[in-house]
Amino acid sequence: AIFGYGIAAFCVFTFEILAGRTLGAENYGKYALSSAISLFLSLLMTVGITTAALKYLAQEKNHLMHQKIISAAYLIIFFLVFIAGIAFFIFSSQISKLLSIPLNIFYTAIFLAGCFSFYNLAIDILRGLHQIKKLSLFRAIYGLLIVLFLVIFLFVENISFKAAVFIIGFSYLLIFLLITINIRSHLSFKIDKIWIKELFKYGRYVA
Repeated sequence: AIFGYGIAAFCVFTFEILAGRTLGAENYGKYALSSAISLFLSLLMTVGITTAALKYLAQEKNHLMHQKIISAAYLIIFFLVFIAGIAFFIFSSQISKLLSIPLNIFYTAIFLAGCFSFYNLAIDILRGLHQIKKLSLFRAIYGLLIVLFLVIFLFVENISFKAAVFIIGFSYLLIFLLITINIRSHLSFKIDKIWIKELFKYGRYVA
């Protein structure tokens, strides 16, 4: 875990330094503001479901139960991100005025929040399954991806704060997809309604 997270921490540090020097104070401030708002929006998109999935997965030993929990968690998160994303978009003008931020920053925050929600789901599922080695590997891959994409953007064009947000969000989605492929044996189209209720029941306290 130290090895994987150490690589990720070094890469994130490198990304922040390069982005800060390239974007300049104003654009880096926009990127930082978008990231901060996205964390709050992500809470509203997940309402504690990822942590609830982590809790129940860690307690259960049976593969079938793991399959039911993970499948229910995936369905809920996809539904919540979709509904919340549409709601945020529809009321974006009102929310952006309430927060006193430009509309384009709020749009990027919505995008980043959705990506982070999926990433968080995948990461917490690996934690719940006790797959710490895989978790550290994917965390390291995430760090390497953001640095790689940043370097590519710097060579292709002058980077903007939107490009920085896109790099982070796209990397989140790639890790989510890679982990989903890795745990595909734990996914099923048969959704247990009981677990949907249990995840919501515990998730609301987390939220």
